[in-house]
Amino acid sequence: MAMQISEGDDDDLYYDAASEDDFEAEDESDSDIDEDETINWDEEFRPPVHNFQGPDDQIKDDFRHHFGTSLDILRKLIDDSMVEKIAVESNRYAEQVKRTSPRAFIGWTPVTAADIWRFLSLILAMTLVKKSSYKEYWSTDPLVSTTFFPSVMSRDRFISILRALHFVNNETVPQTNQDRFIKLGSFMTDLLMNFQRAIHAGKVLCIDESLIPFKGRLSFKQYNPKKRSRFGVKLFLVVNSAMQFVLDVLPYQGKSTQITDRSWISLVGFGGAAVLTLLQPYLDAGRRIIIDNWFHSLKLARMLKDRLTYVLGTVQKRRKGIPRGARMTRKLRKGEVETFSDGDVLIERWQDRREVLILNTFMPHGMTEWPSTNPNNQRMKPDTVLLYNKTMGGVDNVDKTIKPNQSLRKSYKWYKKVAFYLVELSVYNSMIMYNTTQNDQVGFRRLNYEAFVKSIIHNILTKFPVARKPRGRPSQSRVSVPLANKKIIRTSYERKRLPKQIRLFPLQNKIGEEDDYAVQVPCLRETFVHW
Repeated sequence: MAMQISEGDDDDLYYDAASEDDFEAEDESDSDIDEDETINWDEEFRPPVHNFQGPDDQIKDDFRHHFGTSLDILRKLIDDSMVEKIAVESNRYAEQVKRTSPRAFIGWTPVTAADIWRFLSLILAMTLVKKSSYKEYWSTDPLVSTTFFPSVMSRDRFISILRALHFVNNETVPQTNQDRFIKLGSFMTDLLMNFQRAIHAGKVLCIDESLIPFKGRLSFKQYNPKKRSRFGVKLFLVVNSAMQFVLDVLPYQGKSTQITDRSWISLVGFGGAAVLTLLQPYLDAGRRIIIDNWFHSLKLARMLKDRLTYVLGTVQKRRKGIPRGARMTRKLRKGEVETFSDGDVLIERWQDRREVLILNTFMPHGMTEWPSTNPNNQRMKPDTVLLYNKTMGGVDNVDKTIKPNQSLRKSYKWYKKVAFYLVELSVYNSMIMYNTTQNDQVGFRRLNYEAFVKSIIHNILTKFPVARKPRGRPSQSRVSVPLANKKIIRTSYERKRLPKQIRLFPLQNKIGEEDDYAVQVPCLRETFVHW
């Protein structure tokens, strides 16, 4: 992330060098340090700001009044038609592979939507129970055994579904296709549409990036040495700041990234073009957008303001149009602020532990005393910095909630990792909606992510119960079968002619005399009937 926030005595903002260097080659057009000399940066900043035109941050009525269990909410986002399509495409893919490799998918049984839900319940359970490999989840070793997993699905069945899991018919993909995420078919598009149908976007949105760990061969894989997961698939997320609900996702795939207008890249760089693409449904409504210094630029701020959308965020000094001169280069004392404004844009240069540069188009300059637990550390902070700290953490909160509970395996293909991440995003959004809608009920306690995942797993197995089948070999214990209507063998000669598996023994009547015979056979009745 471009800025980190510490909540202790050293509650500061600072730049992340990795964010400044990332995508530098693609952002060259926005790195030009030439300045428009005609701009007067000594104007008073009092721009006309339009009020937000739209409903507040809340769940839409179509979603609010149709909730029962946690699974009901999740099935609003991952609806039945999406799951049914996954089952159809997975079965189709298994048959396609079997035609070319007859020995593949031996014993394959077509999956149903219920099978997919049970499969997803195990994937979610693996986020709570961490083991080194899939084999360990079905291990019978008392030291590591977990009875839940084999009670839902056999190991071979789970591995078969994982191998066959597919979202699109490979035979219908055009040869000229440039969208690498077509591997997810309509699953990703439908899911994001359901996200946007669920809530009103609200007034304040934040945009940031997230990284799905992946080290396999992939042309658009990203490397960032400053991240915990240095390699992975990069996604740009739009999050509602008030509810911290994920509204939209734009995956990065190099030159094939689905930017709405490719000319934006030459105007505002790749980061700015990603912002404009994500904000297309939310423009012209007076919204406030919070972004970091990888996306932000003076040109982007002006373009958004022309569409009645206002922006606030950190910005890099090297961006084109940022003022130069002695006021920008002189060393500031800690806590000192220098402001620049042309009447439409305000740039604040604030010295904390490190220098912070904030650019915004809707908030005038002001200073507020920030309380601290250390009485010797009371200090004044710009209002823009306080607003940034308050609203920018949406994507960070998503990562903080989901990533400690991710179950990622090296054997996953990249699109399956993305698909499972989208499922986890759906669970996260469902948790936000569940806690919001149930909050008014007496005695309700908010569920954290782990508790909500457990609730979903229990509800899946209640809604789609496992069909119980006899397991293992038939018992080898012997049973006694009375010879009620059968020929009674009474001579020792005839007894010797019986098969070795069958043995007669006498039955005694009430007075202790031998009255009849019974035969001992294995539990298979066919042996007795044949004889």
